[in-house]
Amino acid sequence: EAEWEYAARAGTSTQYWWGDNMGSHQENCVKSFCNDNFTYTAPVGSFEPNPWGLYDTVGNVREWVQDWYDISYYSTTTNNNPTGPSTGIFRVSRGGHWNQTPNHVAVRYFNRLGNRNSQRGVRLVRTAD
Repeated sequence: EAEWEYAARAGTSTQYWWGDNMGSHQENCVKSFCNDNFTYTAPVGSFEPNPWGLYDTVGNVREWVQDWYDISYYSTTTNNNPTGPSTGIFRVSRGGHWNQTPNHVAVRYFNRLGNRNSQRGVRLVRTAD
């Protein structure tokens, strides 16, 4: 979860990687807020990538991360090294989705394992060897 947030923010400390204000045509969310021209999910690359080349880190779909949900996530952080539970019934998902008002990078959600819908997805990451 901490890695996801770090990557989504692209090293910034602002609400979005581009600053603190939601910008038009920056993410896929409810049309009346984002004016994104998409009814549901948008194809990857429909919006500008963050400075690290990552697309869709703020909107489109919430992304599952490996971590179990801990309501006190931020209070259990020491030296930017979060410690969370090793088991549980809820997993964390991060980022906003196409059918909600804009949400900044720090917003976090939790869902039961196996809970599926059109607003959640995964991010596949390819690393160089």
